[in-house]
Amino acid sequence: MSLTTRVLLALAAGIGLGLLLSSTDAQFARTVVAIVEPAGTIFVNAIRMTVIPLVVSLLIVGIATSGSGAVVGRLGGRGIVVFLILLIASGIVGAVVATPMLAHITPDPAAIARLQASAAASGQPTTGSVQSPSEWLIALVPANVFRAAADGAMLPLIIFSLALGLALVSVPEPSTYAMMALGLVGLAAGSRRRPRP
Repeated sequence: MSLTTRVLLALAAGIGLGLLLSSTDAQFARTVVAIVEPAGTIFVNAIRMTVIPLVVSLLIVGIATSGSGAVVGRLGGRGIVVFLILLIASGIVGAVVATPMLAHITPDPAAIARLQASAAASGQPTTGSVQSPSEWLIALVPANVFRAAADGAMLPLIIFSLALGLALVSVPEPSTYAMMALGLVGLAAGSRRRPRP
């Protein structure tokens, strides 16, 4: 059985179990979630801890070895087109699928209250606060890239990696090779920590 098939079967099983739990007693569902949640959180954290080193090192090394900013520009243009197509397609699928699926789920008022209390305790707004375009634009360029990495802010890290990779295209080769060696070390470290499916 291929990895893709196993992943799809696991997703289907998870959705099925979630729908089954939503139709059972709320106390029983909370007990099952409390038992399963630590294993799921550890698995997700194990995946998330490899994302930043892999993405940053791959982007920097990939752009620096492209040899030309024009090549990166062409690939970036194609990537934006593919991204927009996938974004629109996922939005359409979500709009079509989400309503009938969510109609069968009854939210637990106690769980909603706990989530709101947790968000309030962490300082996150419980009501929708919309970020202004200028704030969003400023947030794309992090003042401290390590703080952005610690916060898991992927978009600022991607922009930093793109800028550093493009800068390495225009510097002499010895410096480029030294920086790429550092990137490959980060890539190797992230690959060793990648959990096996």
